[in-house]
Amino acid sequence: MATNALSASFEQLSQDAMDGNVPSPASICTDCAGLGVPFSINGSDGPRDADQWLGIPSYDDSATPDWFMQNPWITDRVENFRNTFLSRVLYQLGERHGDAYLAELHAFQSAQGIEFHCLEDDMETETHVTPAFLMEVTRGDITERPTISCNQTNCVFLGSRIYFWTFTSARYREDSLVGADGQRLALTQFEWTISGLFDPAQAAQALAQHYQQAKTLNQLWMRVLAVAQIGLGVLSIIPVVGVGRGLFGLYKGIRYTFAAIDAALAANAIANGSTTLITGEGIDHGEALFESLGKAFDPKDGKERGRQVFMFINLAMLSPAALGATRWVLRKIRRDVPVSARFDTDAISEEERRRLGGHTSGEPLAIELRGRRPAGRHDETGDIEWRNRPSLDTNRSQVALTTATGKANYCVMSNTLRSNLTSLIIQRGGSLKVIGRICKVVGDAGEEAFAAAMVEKMGFNAERILGYSNKAGVPSRFGLTNKSGHGLDMLVWVPPPPSLTVRVPTSNTMRHSMDGAKSTPAPTQTLTFKEDTLLVIETKATLGLTKTPGFNKTQGTGAGKLSDLQAKIGLDSGGWSKAKMLEVDPNVQDKLNAIEDAVALGKIKFLHAQVFFDSQGALSKTVGNGSGIQINTW
Repeated sequence: MATNALSASFEQLSQDAMDGNVPSPASICTDCAGLGVPFSINGSDGPRDADQWLGIPSYDDSATPDWFMQNPWITDRVENFRNTFLSRVLYQLGERHGDAYLAELHAFQSAQGIEFHCLEDDMETETHVTPAFLMEVTRGDITERPTISCNQTNCVFLGSRIYFWTFTSARYREDSLVGADGQRLALTQFEWTISGLFDPAQAAQALAQHYQQAKTLNQLWMRVLAVAQIGLGVLSIIPVVGVGRGLFGLYKGIRYTFAAIDAALAANAIANGSTTLITGEGIDHGEALFESLGKAFDPKDGKERGRQVFMFINLAMLSPAALGATRWVLRKIRRDVPVSARFDTDAISEEERRRLGGHTSGEPLAIELRGRRPAGRHDETGDIEWRNRPSLDTNRSQVALTTATGKANYCVMSNTLRSNLTSLIIQRGGSLKVIGRICKVVGDAGEEAFAAAMVEKMGFNAERILGYSNKAGVPSRFGLTNKSGHGLDMLVWVPPPPSLTVRVPTSNTMRHSMDGAKSTPAPTQTLTFKEDTLLVIETKATLGLTKTPGFNKTQGTGAGKLSDLQAKIGLDSGGWSKAKMLEVDPNVQDKLNAIEDAVALGKIKFLHAQVFFDSQGALSKTVGNGSGIQINTW
């Protein structure tokens, strides 16, 4: 179990890895030692020698992807269900068909360049989603005009997309589009209202059916296995002779197995990252890859774990340029001193000793997958980057994702191969809006945690937080937002409290990072509030990292964000018409009146709040005097 101090170090090291602030080996002595990756399998209470240096919290109490569906700040269970629907479907698919099946599914979608798309996302922004289109995709019928039944199937392959949806019926209403100057356009858009919750098990069954049909139509897709770039890869997987202080100087008695990697391939992976398939004894890259990877779900020792990791990497390297650029890299484990692992050459064959070229020791390095996804026209997340960092001490992997401008980012532990495959499919094979839904879960939890901290620790009055709900089963409706969740995150009347001390960041790095993590602590300022002052607050959150996402072009200042929003609402069209906003929040007019009064009286303040969840999924004890909250001027 991690202490608060250890947890804080994990978050900082994890953030450094996401930012690329990790040292590479300054020089590689290929004559002195080989290069490779050490692996071990230790129990729940076993030591974490390498992982502690890497910032991988491979403990039983670390947050996993289950946190997205089971955390104490979930108040709107329906919205959470919709945002995590694909995860639930893939879990059911894995339960029904196994890990090898999930691996093959991802290889297929990579080879075909197919992404998972949530139909609700297109219903909100795209004019091509008409009743006819919806009935074609969902195989639906009009049950009672204007309602379409959508519970017959799910996860339909259409062009370069696999459409899934979380609802069982949808009502529509025609709505003429309005131009930037308020003129009505000839185009018609449909306004949709969804209801019902589609059964994930039924959706998984439909996905398997449609996937089989797609494979039948694309029988040549396995050609990718033959044309992928294959390198020299792993030379040997060799036991390491134990040393008195342990390989990395933390614990004694850890038995690592060293996966020696071809020197030229390793050097390239250190400098630039590699897209080369990894070969070696027991490491498949052809048609047997999926079955072999599926069988490696429960490695018993470092040798089996190493093979599992390399085959998982090979899965992504079958089509490394598909679904965003993907590569694997090697990096240093300890930052302070060089480390060398002495090979137990007596435990390997003469042929393996020959392939080592006379090396009797190796420089241990960490290996990880990295990927980047560019943002599209409607992607609020901005560009995203993801990483998958295998634990060197356990059968677990650290899965991280950062967004340039979204609501939140995250870093969690995948404790099983199935969980790891599910994360890979979503991060690499989901649209950025699908990925954004997972980030929104973290952002929503951040808002709820912030509201609770305001009342319990900062002296705010719950009744003065607009949209706050203290009723069980009734979710809060904070801020002023439209159906898509765009708008102002929090609106709060003060006093109380009569004053609030906030950070005054002097740079973007200082603004978006945990105080003191990247630079000197930010200067502070104490704000004193006049009676009935309205606080407009932008919230950002992170799970397991030390930096929250940046601002988009409308979020540069609070005043600018409010002005942009008022202009949109003034058009009274699209998602910002009062009628549509009332469908989401019955108290919209009260909030609009509050803003209008505060602006007219000059009694309005703009703040930027950051919520930091630690690697265990709890509010960080190292931020905001133990509150986990950091508040800045905006």
